[in-house]
Amino acid sequence: MGVFKFSDYRRYLHDHFSHLPKKGRGVISKIAEHLNVSTTLVSQVLCGDKNFSLEQAQGVAEYLALSEIEADYFILLVHLERAGTIALKKYYRNKIEILREKSLKISNRIEVSKVLSNEERAVFYSSHIYIAIWLFTSIGKTGKTIDEIAEYFDLPRIRVLEVIRFLHETNLCVEQNGHYKMGTQSTHIEKGSPHLLHHYRNWRLLSIQKSETISDEELMYSAAVSLSKKDFEALREEMVSFIKKFLKTAHESPAEEVAYLNLDFLRVR
Repeated sequence: MGVFKFSDYRRYLHDHFSHLPKKGRGVISKIAEHLNVSTTLVSQVLCGDKNFSLEQAQGVAEYLALSEIEADYFILLVHLERAGTIALKKYYRNKIEILREKSLKISNRIEVSKVLSNEERAVFYSSHIYIAIWLFTSIGKTGKTIDEIAEYFDLPRIRVLEVIRFLHETNLCVEQNGHYKMGTQSTHIEKGSPHLLHHYRNWRLLSIQKSETISDEELMYSAAVSLSKKDFEALREEMVSFIKKFLKTAHESPAEEVAYLNLDFLRVR
């Protein structure tokens, strides 16, 4: 259940943890480490003996990779618990209700698919990791957690949070119970786009980096040849046919792994 279903931040956290792998075992330690506090303090908060400070509340929202409006709502819930007077509690309840209504309007406007703006494309195609993580979230029925993504790609958690926030805000990924799953299932970048060069470069650089550690199950091949113009055109058409077959097979294939294809067949001039 999303944070907007709750009027108590502790109940939200308990529910959120219960839906994590292994019922959230070890998550208290990870949050404590993220906040740079003791696990005892986090446990005391969850038991109701103490409240998070506002700084700690913001840190928890960051750890959970909440969107901006979700983080605002979560921090308001902490404000509510910390309020010392009836009048102040009423003030924060009104704020919470307004934000909850706003969240409903936003969710009703979410599109199934979305064309990225020029600014969004600049981010999405700035590094291969955006596309790689986006594709990785399509694997499995429940999607992937922040920690699973960080472990799989051997990335710092803060970097994964940065990428996931972008994917979530652009609807490329959706979040449910701390798991991120592919939302929009296809993107397109037209020929002539200035971002196309970045897209090509990112994956070819990755191939160069992987070239010394390639496994027997993978394939990397380059060949310089001389041939007739007629055969050049014929081979090009065969490659186009292969690409169509490749895309059809990939789109129909159950998501189990993330892979990429680089195919260059160019005249040397």
